[in-house]
Amino acid sequence: MNYFDLGIDFGSTSTKIFIKGGGIALNTNSVVAFKRETGELIEIGDRAYRMLGKTPDFVVVKSPILNGSVADYDLMQLFINEILARIFGSPIKKLRLLVSVHSAETEFEKFNLINSIFSCQNGEVFCVEEPIASGFGAGFDLDYSHGLFVVDIGGGTTDLAFIERRGVVHSFSLKIGGQAVDEAICENLLKNFGLIVGRLSAEKLKIQAANLLNCSNLKTFQIRGKDKLTGLPKRLFLSQNDIFGLIEHEVAHIVNEIGNIVCRVLCDATGFEGKTSILLTGGGSLIRGLPEYVQNKLKIETKIAVNPISCVICGLGRLFEGNHWKSCGFVQPA
Repeated sequence: MNYFDLGIDFGSTSTKIFIKGGGIALNTNSVVAFKRETGELIEIGDRAYRMLGKTPDFVVVKSPILNGSVADYDLMQLFINEILARIFGSPIKKLRLLVSVHSAETEFEKFNLINSIFSCQNGEVFCVEEPIASGFGAGFDLDYSHGLFVVDIGGGTTDLAFIERRGVVHSFSLKIGGQAVDEAICENLLKNFGLIVGRLSAEKLKIQAANLLNCSNLKTFQIRGKDKLTGLPKRLFLSQNDIFGLIEHEVAHIVNEIGNIVCRVLCDATGFEGKTSILLTGGGSLIRGLPEYVQNKLKIETKIAVNPISCVICGLGRLFEGNHWKSCGFVQPA
């Protein structure tokens, strides 16, 4: 039987699709815009994302994925079907899919996700834990002799896997990620400066200006919003030190949670005496200075993947292109 082979990475922030033989075919925001009363689809992806905070009351803009897990299966089904229709132009009758899942995903959650995917399709699906796919996407070698923590910091979750020569030894998932940093920026700007900003503005400030390594830069960064008291437009000029203050507590919380798991794993890793390092992947790892910050906090060599945002989908593609999914112990049929 001939199949269309797809790899798909559903993230709280973005969804990516890989087609075997064709590379990455889609990279779009995991957002759907629909009519409140009828549920009629208006738009998906990047166009829907740009509608956030700008729609009339009868339009809802929402992500079907919350904290890395599917929160609305009907909306997820609408989202998936529209994505596949736009890529292929018609329903796919034979689909083989590698889908990334979080380390803490339950069998029930996997089952519901698969049902959403195959509501109008026939085929096969295999689930791959995100940090494993990230490791493959970052070029991880199965013969790697040292212990490696792959830490995939996504929008809503942080997934960790401890890998050594014999494969995945431990895997974990934390319900916290880069979106928590965006929310911290919004809350602290309101609390400390009386400025109301949206999530998009907070995310833009984080990407363009946040730096955990060196806050002595005299350059200032502008952010616009509304004054808390008057409701009138207001703008602030913030230094890197100001921005560090907005995010440091939340970043420290994420790193401390990672550190707790790392310590627990190394204490339980009987028979392992090799060198250990941390590989950061995922969009949440792009905050400037994060690898150095993690290394200073945890006292473990820490590096960031060459292309951290695409590690998961590239890893699924590597599994497909090399036909590793047929025999690799990291992939389990759902």
